[in-house]
Amino acid sequence: MGVQREAEDAAASLILRCELTSVRILVEALSCVHSSAHRAEEVTVSASSSGEGGLRFTVEDFGCLQICALLGRESFPAFHCRDEQVALTVNLNQLFDCLNVSSGVWDKSVVPLQIEYEGGGSPLVLTMQDKDVTVRSEIVTIEATALTDFRFLSSTVLSSVILQSESLRDALTELDFGGASIAELRISPTDPKVSLHCSSNVGAACDIVFPDPESHAPLFVAFQSQKKQTSFYKLNFLRRSFKGLSLSKSTRLRMNSDGMLSLVMSIRFPGASTKYSCFLECLIVAEEIGESDLGSSSSSDG
Repeated sequence: MGVQREAEDAAASLILRCELTSVRILVEALSCVHSSAHRAEEVTVSASSSGEGGLRFTVEDFGCLQICALLGRESFPAFHCRDEQVALTVNLNQLFDCLNVSSGVWDKSVVPLQIEYEGGGSPLVLTMQDKDVTVRSEIVTIEATALTDFRFLSSTVLSSVILQSESLRDALTELDFGGASIAELRISPTDPKVSLHCSSNVGAACDIVFPDPESHAPLFVAFQSQKKQTSFYKLNFLRRSFKGLSLSKSTRLRMNSDGMLSLVMSIRFPGASTKYSCFLECLIVAEEIGESDLGSSSSSDG
């Protein structure tokens, strides 16, 4: 009786507790936002007691890039959020390493995961169990970092495109060559409806157009463009934002009148046997490029 009461008291002290049937779901979701090159990068974990939202994992880069992996509440067989809003910040690499501690030993697709947080600067506790082996990790938390409000919808959305993720992934691979740091994206009501251009400081250049005039494969699921737009983005920001392309079927791409780019992908986990939902949401601020850099261009052409 005393042991049961202690367990109940411990559960009551938690402001966040949720369970996943497979740790692989969270590993795959975080792989879309994780960057091994940023060892000190922080991720803000947030949840809400209201609505259908589950857990959000958000990273930012100098107020110019924001990537969020959202695991819907239906992904969790058990989900408890005591407070209206819960937010905490942890080191992303530490979180990723703790989830992969069993890599090569366990089949992560069948190992359940339990996430617990008591609030008030307490650690984030991850518990994984496979048969008779239990791994419990505690990750130091800090007060949640205030996230930038990019106010994407405060400016008119002039272009909205849904296209096949595979084609977009292949295009980015072709743009990824030495010396290039900026990519130019154009969206137009007329062909080529979407084009990507990249050039290096040694004179090499690459152009990708959608739809490809030599291909008859379906590309656009939906397309809407009010006027021709041209914007420039850091290539490394695009690479990070597109990490989820291999796990998604289609990508929604929108550009507002300021040239800010919004990407949304529905992430699928091959072989997952349970119901889940995961979305990757990315916002990228356009770069201001002068005529001396890449010629006469602006974030929005008439």
